[in-house]
Amino acid sequence: MRNILKRFLVLVMAAAMVLSGCAAAFGETADSETARIEELVTDFFEFWGNSDYDPMVELCDPKWKSNCENPKNALFNLLANRRALELYIELISENGTGSDGTVTLSVLMDRNDGKEPVQYRMSIHVIKAADGNWYIDPQSLKSYEVITSVQTEAADDTVIRNKLAVFFEGWGTNDLDRMLEVCSPEWKKEQENARRRLFELLGNRTAVDEEILNIEKTETDTVRKAMAFITVDRNDGREPIPYFVSILMKKGEDGFWYVDPESLRSPEPTLNDELAAEAAAETENDSTTEEKAPAR
Repeated sequence: MRNILKRFLVLVMAAAMVLSGCAAAFGETADSETARIEELVTDFFEFWGNSDYDPMVELCDPKWKSNCENPKNALFNLLANRRALELYIELISENGTGSDGTVTLSVLMDRNDGKEPVQYRMSIHVIKAADGNWYIDPQSLKSYEVITSVQTEAADDTVIRNKLAVFFEGWGTNDLDRMLEVCSPEWKKEQENARRRLFELLGNRTAVDEEILNIEKTETDTVRKAMAFITVDRNDGREPIPYFVSILMKKGEDGFWYVDPESLRSPEPTLNDELAAEAAAETENDSTTEEKAPAR
């Protein structure tokens, strides 16, 4: 989970500080400090998802730990038997001192009460200690806002767009393994060779540009439809062709959103009839395309 989640984080802290007139607080180290905070929070929530309290305590504010008779028990009480499932970091902001900040995030939380997980929005206080490392302020874990159904839909939209960004990044570099990270686990289990099947679906084409237009709801809560324009290089020496695609996103058994690669079989050319005929012929030939090792 960690590797995927870390790729989802949009590092917006430096831009936010410029807009607020606070860019000088971190100066040239803004990006590196943000990356360190990102790693801290991602690690903490990964351990939380696994109910692994010992490493979580190691990531907590040293001053807080020194004031606790039993930090592990104190942390368990603060978390109230909840378990973090899916994390999306929305914003990392510095509080003006250079030694503390706030991480705004949404997280799917299992309350271990037999009910469906609930989407929370949390503001996590992070502290830079005397040793130069960043730590979680556990007291900030107590406060949260339950996200409404409208907010949940917006959060799903963001998560889906981020999953697609990973997929298209892998497609643009012919990195099938990267793409498979965000493909439906259920789909992968059905394939004799998921990597080969994905290559067959792509037909030796490479996505060189994409624009996600919108995310549409469907009749079921576990499926979304992403409408997008993509520019595709057919790797045949000719000019890339723009396509209109409808990509299905499916919620897996683990509650996370994934790409359904089978929905990529029928892209529609967006240009003239001649190009449409070319694309139709190309689609016909896809079934006979032999696999070529992707450039890594």
